[in-house]
Amino acid sequence: MTPFDDDELARALARVPVGAYAPLGRLQGRARQLQVRRRLAGTGIALAAALAVAIPSALAFGDGDVFTPAPPAGGTPGPFPTEGFQTECPATYGDRLDAIEPIETLVHLAGPDALPPSVRLLWDESAAPAPSTASGTDNSQETDAVGAAFAMCPASWDQSVLVVQSADGVIERTVHVAAVGDQRLVGDERRELEAGSTRIRIDTEIGEQAGLLLAEWDDAEGMTWRLTSSSMSDDELVELVQTMVTEGDEIDLSGWSGAQDAEQVIQHTGAGDRPATYVYTAFAEQAQLQLTVTDDNRTRWLDAGAGTREVDVAGVPGLLSEDAAGGWTLVWQPDPASTAMLNGVVDPEELLAIAATVGRVPSNDQRLVDAWTPRASQ
Repeated sequence: MTPFDDDELARALARVPVGAYAPLGRLQGRARQLQVRRRLAGTGIALAAALAVAIPSALAFGDGDVFTPAPPAGGTPGPFPTEGFQTECPATYGDRLDAIEPIETLVHLAGPDALPPSVRLLWDESAAPAPSTASGTDNSQETDAVGAAFAMCPASWDQSVLVVQSADGVIERTVHVAAVGDQRLVGDERRELEAGSTRIRIDTEIGEQAGLLLAEWDDAEGMTWRLTSSSMSDDELVELVQTMVTEGDEIDLSGWSGAQDAEQVIQHTGAGDRPATYVYTAFAEQAQLQLTVTDDNRTRWLDAGAGTREVDVAGVPGLLSEDAAGGWTLVWQPDPASTAMLNGVVDPEELLAIAATVGRVPSNDQRLVDAWTPRASQ
């Protein structure tokens, strides 16, 4: 198990959920081939880069060109309001970031005192050994730059929905649908389905590597939609595309049979919203344990995949997933202003016991001070 130390993946962690698994090296290489640089756009289910630990949790990704919403057809209001604003107002945060790149804004924090208290968390010293390394990044310059560049635009939309199906506290399937502007991740290695006049593109490379379904299609107004799911038949996919309705910035899947018995149908999942400002990690080599904390605003259900268990972490709901390498990943919100992910090659009950002790620590906590390894921004 190695500590999380890759800038590209650090940026990815600020943007995307965890929920599926694939070999680290292969997915990192594929991500860079696709020119996934400063961000890996959140698509709900994890897809393509990986947390640099022995538990290779795959992360969602995408990249593309600027999306300029097409004018309304036949007098029907378009999906994104642009009237009265500057000419080009990309619909999503990711599109806006693409439009102003390349920019270098990620700041490596000099010490734990630079972290907000809600992110500066650690397990109790009686629960696990002190971390051997710790570090943090601040991404606020990026969000400030995007905001300044599109100050005359309406707020970017997080037009996304997540369907969660479960039984007896175990997730059976997750389906995430999101508007991704003009970004297209599915390439030449694909197959296609017809849903009326709509052609659905299904990836046959990236999705298969991650053990997931990755599909895209374009609507009549030029918006690209992306679906990621832990499993779905062709008939179910065609039915979803044909019955999906958009109402303002919400996605109505009530006409799709797969959503009718879902435990959760969550609008505005946060996958396409602004990235986390702070990402902090503490890695204990001796215990093969890593804690990652962010201040993002995604729903925790984005971290669920087939087989994920709903658990209790000191009175707080959490999600526990096993990875292909025999380790476990636990995601929960120990603080209302933060999301934590604890990875470990340990017994799941032991991981839960360690997580139950995670809480705020002072900036002069000697364990963090000794382990902190700041790096110059690149």
